[in-house]
Amino acid sequence: MNVCTQSFKRVRNLNEEVKISVVVPTYNYAKFLPQCIQSVINQTFKDWELIIVDDGSTDNTEEIVKKIIKKNKKYRIYYYKINGPSGTSVPLNYGIRKARGKYIAWLSADDYFEPEKLKIQYEFMSKNTEYDMCHTWANIVDDNGKIIQVYKPEINKNQYLQLLVQECIIHGSTVLIKKVAVKENNFFIDKSKSIPDIWRVNDYYMWLTLAARDRKIGLIRKVLHNGRHHEGNRYYNISAVSKILKQIAVRMIYKKYRRYIKKEKHKFYNRNIVNQYEIIELFKFNILNLIFNTAIKYVYYFKNRNKNIYYLLLSIYYHYQGNYEKSIKCLKKSNRIICPPFTEVIESLKKLYLQLSINKERADYQLLELLGLKINKFDEINRCYSIASLLKNYNFYKEAIQLFRHVLSIGTDKREVYHAGAYFHLGDIFLKLNLKKQSRDHFYKCLLINPAHKKARKYINIKN
Repeated sequence: MNVCTQSFKRVRNLNEEVKISVVVPTYNYAKFLPQCIQSVINQTFKDWELIIVDDGSTDNTEEIVKKIIKKNKKYRIYYYKINGPSGTSVPLNYGIRKARGKYIAWLSADDYFEPEKLKIQYEFMSKNTEYDMCHTWANIVDDNGKIIQVYKPEINKNQYLQLLVQECIIHGSTVLIKKVAVKENNFFIDKSKSIPDIWRVNDYYMWLTLAARDRKIGLIRKVLHNGRHHEGNRYYNISAVSKILKQIAVRMIYKKYRRYIKKEKHKFYNRNIVNQYEIIELFKFNILNLIFNTAIKYVYYFKNRNKNIYYLLLSIYYHYQGNYEKSIKCLKKSNRIICPPFTEVIESLKKLYLQLSINKERADYQLLELLGLKINKFDEINRCYSIASLLKNYNFYKEAIQLFRHVLSIGTDKREVYHAGAYFHLGDIFLKLNLKKQSRDHFYKCLLINPAHKKARKYINIKN
């Protein structure tokens, strides 16, 4: 890793002792950095150093930090710039390796401390030397610093593993942790051959590791931190990808530290580290964010496992990169839709055909043909019905409605059972969408074809 090291005329004394090292990893957060840095300068506890690690920002981060350092020469503030972006873990670990403090306080560049934070936490850790880490309560604030929530988890010291398995209950920037504890646990995870995105839950992985190894963690029941929720991080925090990565982290920890785990063994997912649905979701997340170097790693996961998925993902990968010729070739090698997450791909591939000057009607037909739906009428209705049912189960109602209506337009010798089922599913979808009239009409149509359909009759009775 090539590093540009800058402290702006302040020479570090590597033998100088310091109690706490505050590490701030940052990437394009110039607008939040002044408040972040000032919150450290304002601490009532003064035996600290501040290490800012810039993960290759393209905004005016460097200019802002330089001005702040020149204005506050009496404080130990250091700035390093590395070649990035590389994810939060890399600059965080770099800063920890540079740190000379006994304790590490991680501060996100868009967050800020309350003035008493370091003092109260240092006093707690000094009195309770058996603890590896402590954390606090926090305010959740918006872009302008307005409080939108007060995060006050209630945890007993023996509950950490039990609660962490269910969700991440520790806010990363509220933590004060011994540097030796970070080193003992191989720093914050930043990569995995099978899961390149695991760095996104590096804090959760560390807290799980400490809890699984029965290390002591303390909670200070005071609001000493302000964590910011804004457009830059809000989407990921609530996304399915975040939940999937946390589940994967739990299973990775169980596999690695199960010899330490006794009482909470039943709480862990004791199965394979990942499954194909999770890999596909991670692939989609990176493709939609145009992070191609990570997305392609997930494509290769299927190379020797499932050729259909492999070629379909490869087709999507080339499509998003604009290589339509390769995309078509890969699509032809993949003969069907494998699972629900590909529903969005249908419209994407239609656009591909249109971009290749194929008219819309022809595009619709060829798409079904290439996905293996146009073999014969019975096979077509069977597979369309199965895919539509999956789409419905995963709440892709718009696509499910479209495909169920396609089922109703197909005529075969065995169409009655499929048509009755399609009317029932459409009625169920409309009921969930609170479209009561359409729902009732479709349940009645189902019963006209199959009067013995128990579920449709049950729904009708409930509504009446």
